Amino acid sequence: MALFRVILIVNTLNRILKYIDEAEAGGAKILVDGRSWGKENKGYWVGPTVILHENPADKAMHDEIFGPVISIYRVFVLKLTSISVF
Repeated sequence: MALFRVILIVNTLNRILKYIDEAEAGGAKILVDGRSWGKENKGYWVGPTVILHENPADKAMHDEIFGPVISIYRVFVLKLTSISVF
């Protein structure tokens, strides 16, 4: 069971929303969008948010957000068929 708390300071709310908005504007896909929770619950709320990034340099990828936001970056790995050790 998940526990969600209200974000008490409007500055904190705006900072979290800015990370989400900037990621989306930069081409990231918002897979789960919690931005509407504040409107639905009449308060300083951000619901769980999942961001799929295309660019590993996005701020939300390397900054600590301190909110219910998770950043995902898909990494493609080439499978090596043989390895030689000398």
